[in-house]
Amino acid sequence: MVEGETTQGHCPDCGGIRNASARKVFQHHIDVDGDDFIWLNRAYAILQCLGCDAVYFRTDSQFSEDEEHVFNHETGEHECDIPIRTSYHPSPVRRDRAEWANRIRGTDQTLQRLLDAVYDALDADLRVLAAIGTRTTFDRASELLGINENLGFGQKLNELRDAGKIGVDERQHLGDLVDAGSAAAHRGWEPSNEQLEVMVTILEAFLHRSFILAAEAGALRDAVPQRRRTNNDTENVEDH
Repeated sequence: MVEGETTQGHCPDCGGIRNASARKVFQHHIDVDGDDFIWLNRAYAILQCLGCDAVYFRTDSQFSEDEEHVFNHETGEHECDIPIRTSYHPSPVRRDRAEWANRIRGTDQTLQRLLDAVYDALDADLRVLAAIGTRTTFDRASELLGINENLGFGQKLNELRDAGKIGVDERQHLGDLVDAGSAAAHRGWEPSNEQLEVMVTILEAFLHRSFILAAEAGALRDAVPQRRRTNNDTENVEDH
């Protein structure tokens, strides 16, 4: 890549791969062992989207020790390949924030920061941290729902169920989330992107129903005009 040429990059505003102009490019080569046997190449580029004019930063890295053996179907032989790994700043969004996510701040700023940290870890592809974050976010949410913070996770889930805060099915789903978060925290388990999607979906559903939908339902209840009572109210209720 050279300055001024058109290339492609992940635009943070357009949200996908778009044509971009390379405004500034810097190449960096490092001989790790001093004789070019182990080396690291990096290309830094300031890119400007040709669609929306957004400016962002891309790094292309190639490390000699990342050598992979790939099968060439045309020659029928295995060949050595050193992949180029690309990263961006700002990081590409891997999962869109829930449209109501910022409204959690009105409930609790700590809960908001924890949820934001989960999304940030997803964008940075820090899957272990994202998994741990989902469990921590659930933990904080359970405290806000009146559950004793000193209880174990299993007890907290049972308390939520017994208090009518969650149903039997959701108790199972949240239990799966907690188990996965614990495996990441204590056993170094790294979930796949698909598994993380499931975990975040479970968490979002729980937070939305517990804090957003509950408030909206209350506002709806207050807005609905009450039916005027008559002497036949008891009979009408029984008839229905």
